[in-house]
Amino acid sequence: MAELALKIGRGADYEEGDIVDAFNRLRIRRVHAEMICHVRHAGFTPQGLRPDGLARAMHEICLQYRFERVSRNEIERVEIASGERKQFSSLHWVSEGWLRRQGIERDQLPRRYNDRLRRYERLYAAHPNAEGEYIEVEEYLAHQLRHKQHAIFGRRGAEVWYGGREDVSDAKLDLVWQEIETRTPLREIDFRQWPAGGQDLRSFLFVAVDEFDDETLREWVTPLYAPLLQTMAEDDDSAVGVVGKQRRIVQKRRYRVPFRTDLGLSARRLAEIDDPATSVDLRDERVYVWSDFVELKLAPVDAEPVAEDFSGEEASAQEEALLV
Repeated sequence: MAELALKIGRGADYEEGDIVDAFNRLRIRRVHAEMICHVRHAGFTPQGLRPDGLARAMHEICLQYRFERVSRNEIERVEIASGERKQFSSLHWVSEGWLRRQGIERDQLPRRYNDRLRRYERLYAAHPNAEGEYIEVEEYLAHQLRHKQHAIFGRRGAEVWYGGREDVSDAKLDLVWQEIETRTPLREIDFRQWPAGGQDLRSFLFVAVDEFDDETLREWVTPLYAPLLQTMAEDDDSAVGVVGKQRRIVQKRRYRVPFRTDLGLSARRLAEIDDPATSVDLRDERVYVWSDFVELKLAPVDAEPVAEDFSGEEASAQEEALLV
């Protein structure tokens, strides 16, 4: 099951029935998993770090890298999918004499201001990797640990954290929900709806619909632009009929649902929807077929057309589609 949040009444560049937001099943199961596994629920170890639990489990499943501190000044970055390891080390202040003894050219090293000595000095990475990458381990951890909602796990001297790309596909969320259901009495079947609050339900009409994909979701929540002029670049005859690039937003949404006429709601139900003090939630009453009533709006007739000359090769696929 998926959901639409429709604007009730007009205001702030929205028209009544506008699809203010849309929530497919992937987005719903993701938001609940993130709320349940958030680090704020994890607590702290006596050392002020995060203990193992759901927060770390979700990081381990969904993020690309795990960073492991292996010494005071070194860490290893582990690519979780492949197990590939890469080392990083901190930079250290070094003297000119030390550089000569090591046979290192001073100009090869970065400079940074040394607050203690009040001058710029050269820095040296004890074990730089092949790309010359490094990390200030102590500085990074001190900065992270100042935040109340930090996500640093492990123990002092052997801290662990996560980063890189995030994968929240259905396959990954299946694994996350397995962890949740294994470690807690919570069950995903009890988290089928978007977590809308009382104010949300008074301002927007939430409607349950059949499933839609992410591309449809993004399309529904795009703005409505002023009409586009067809223009021709002066030096390119092939550009005839191409849409100009500049566009002006005239309304916040391009798609709407005429819920007063198309959802089969009674006069009493519509009166409850219009009452700003009443929270109305239709999601448990019926699952609609969204293709029966979602409609594309037209730009207002008084919207000023906008265009800019440019060559046909620069036209994006999206802009060309708007001509159809």
